[in-house]
Amino acid sequence: MIYRPAQWWLCTRPTDMRKQHQGLIALVTGFMGMNPLSGHGFIFINARRTLLKCLYFEPGGYCVWYKRLEQGEFARQNTRDHATHLALSNTELHSLLEGLDLTINKRRKRWNNPDQTKVNQV
Repeated sequence: MIYRPAQWWLCTRPTDMRKQHQGLIALVTGFMGMNPLSGHGFIFINARRTLLKCLYFEPGGYCVWYKRLEQGEFARQNTRDHATHLALSNTELHSLLEGLDLTINKRRKRWNNPDQTKVNQV
């Protein structure tokens, strides 16, 4: 089974797609200010918005996968001023990969278990 990161983060800076593992890790730590070993996934898109790379760490090592569009471009995501990264849900990630424009003006209220640790304790 393929490892699935708990959270995906989109880098807001256009990325040089010649970067491999080490270059992407440097962007995560330097520009985004995050820990690449956190188990989160990191998404990078080039300036023309036709290439996308994902980086994440799974038990045993780093994984990078790559998507090149033959036509069109990846959708732009709304970001705050000077934001270095943007959190994406699994739905937003799949929409980005499938070429859908997903604009969320307001996230609907949903129930969240405030203390998930008590659920598994006896």
